[in-house]
Amino acid sequence: MNMIHPQDLTDLAKALSERICDSKFILDDENHAQAEQLISLTQIAELKAIRKHCCSLSIGVMCGHDQTAVMPLVGLNFPSLKVACEKAHESAATRSTVGGSICNAAMDEYLYPVLLSADARAAVMDDQRKLDKIHVEKVMDADGCLTLAPNQVITDFVLPIPLLPLETHTAFVVLPGDNPLILAPFVRMEEEDISHARFVLGGITKRAYRVDAAEEYLLGKLPEDIDAAELTRIVLDEIAAHGCAYDAEAVRALVDEALEQMEF
Repeated sequence: MNMIHPQDLTDLAKALSERICDSKFILDDENHAQAEQLISLTQIAELKAIRKHCCSLSIGVMCGHDQTAVMPLVGLNFPSLKVACEKAHESAATRSTVGGSICNAAMDEYLYPVLLSADARAAVMDDQRKLDKIHVEKVMDADGCLTLAPNQVITDFVLPIPLLPLETHTAFVVLPGDNPLILAPFVRMEEEDISHARFVLGGITKRAYRVDAAEEYLLGKLPEDIDAAELTRIVLDEIAAHGCAYDAEAVRALVDEALEQMEF
């Protein structure tokens, strides 16, 4: 087994140029002993930073779930990300990072739905240190496999900061079980009604995805006109369309929890 320890982004670019097919990135305390080549990102300081730009928040893939959850910038602008990081930290047996699963093409059941609902981009670097920003929906295919080339790696997740955080309402709720059901809605208000809606469903397919019917239902609505029963019906229809089954009352309780968490 070949272990590589890049010390900075220049070293990482060199490692990417020499990367073999059967290789894994090390971002946390998980055991990757089955890989023929290991590229550790744990010594690269640039990947451990959370930075605010003029209209976006950049979170390095080496940032811990616990570190991310306590950042005031995260809690203020992306409450659902804070909740998801807390749940991910609680469920991990060892220290875990925001990029630990996704960078190795393993679906992150907690972070990915929130990143998708927030229209986040993945900052991708290649072996020439060229950076590109790719919507997280395009980073993985429907089977949960990375679409990146072998000479590319995700360095940060970039989330657009809402112009008016108080007009943004988000939630992240989980129905526990062998196949946890996840809802991650993200809406923005303009005056009194919903002008922007994302509704992400996770747990019933290999990759979480946006539910068009739920987003269409929410758009243009006043918060008090949202019918939890109708939203539940839409979610149950999606579940049934994929051949899955969850208790209807439990799903209704999950929808109620999400609406409560959104604090309209």
